[in-house]
Amino acid sequence: MATAGIMCTSCLQTFATSADLRAHYQCAWHLNNAKRKMQSLPPVSEADFAAEEQARTAVEEVTKGVGHLKQRAEAPAHAPAAAAVERKWAPGRGLFDGFEGGSVEESLLHMKRAQGFELPDVAKCTDLVAVLRVIADRIEQEPHSCLFCGNTFNTAGAVRSHMVNKNHARLGAYDEDLLDALEPFYDIPEEEILAGEDRPDSPNVVDGKLVLPDGREAAGRA
Repeated sequence: MATAGIMCTSCLQTFATSADLRAHYQCAWHLNNAKRKMQSLPPVSEADFAAEEQARTAVEEVTKGVGHLKQRAEAPAHAPAAAAVERKWAPGRGLFDGFEGGSVEESLLHMKRAQGFELPDVAKCTDLVAVLRVIADRIEQEPHSCLFCGNTFNTAGAVRSHMVNKNHARLGAYDEDLLDALEPFYDIPEEEILAGEDRPDSPNVVDGKLVLPDGREAAGRA
């Protein structure tokens, strides 16, 4: 009996087994389409993505020979510390400051201590690097969105400063696009998913007020 397969909703590609789907989640093509989905853009085909990557690589090869010379000429002798928050994220780095660690685990520990940032259900995460890269792209790519409130900024440095100063260095519960992009990198048993669907929504805090699932504000104690 033939099966319909399992579809990746970011790439609109169907796979025969869950193992094939998990392997697909690790590829650059899927990560690119996951970012596009977060920005409400349609997916690109695997062939078009490969062509774009090839063209990008060719341009980088041409420009990298002189790029470092231009950077050296323009950079001040002592760059300000704030410039660190504009650099691209890489495994071992902090998401919100210039921290440079030796591992992803070390950077997570730093972010928890320095900014109070924690990933949900780390024990069920199958790829910490991929999760952090999706989150970093949310910060570094336009429109440079705050992870918690969703406000947008002109630069990555500006949104990082906002998140640190406002205690917004955490994931918001209402950003469904971001949560959907992170979901492929978590291995959550089906019975937990079904149990979660049966539970009523939890209260949320909006503008400092506790709002119940039906939209009513919870009355404070006298």
